Amino acid sequence: MSAIAGIDYSSVAVHVVAIDEDSGLYAGHLVADLECGPGDAFERARRVRYLLPPAGYWRDNYAAIGIEETFSNRVGTAVTLARVQGAILAVLPREMLVLPLPANYKAPHGWKALTVGKTNASKDEVRAWALAQGMPPGLAQDFYDAYCIAHATRKLLERGRAAA
Repeated sequence: MSAIAGIDYSSVAVHVVAIDEDSGLYAGHLVADLECGPGDAFERARRVRYLLPPAGYWRDNYAAIGIEETFSNRVGTAVTLARVQGAILAVLPREMLVLPLPANYKAPHGWKALTVGKTNASKDEVRAWALAQGMPPGLAQDFYDAYCIAHATRKLLERGRAAA
């Protein structure tokens, strides 16, 4: 089985959800808890490399990866998120297709518009959509966001194949 991964992250954790490339069904999830040791946001970002699977894992298991695009109105928060995103990208194989997807832009690029159907979907709406698609209940919200990111990536890939 080949899968598509969706990655949602913050300064404290990286959440990854896999869906089957062909069916879109939920295929699993993992989390890297960046707060597993002492230090500030800078130190947490330095842990990403050691907590995520190595490049070969991504290459062997995924056809493509969608990652949430960094956004914040606060400069300090944007810097912290950009560090984590950069650390994640450094782990992923260079030859892999990795799509940055913002949350709130209009289709075809925003993951909320591509999944839930509206750019301003609430966390409750995102969770409800993911659960309706077969995502397990009782998980952290970040897993539901990552699931939607994976689905949005799959949808963009399907559109690209149809246009080719």
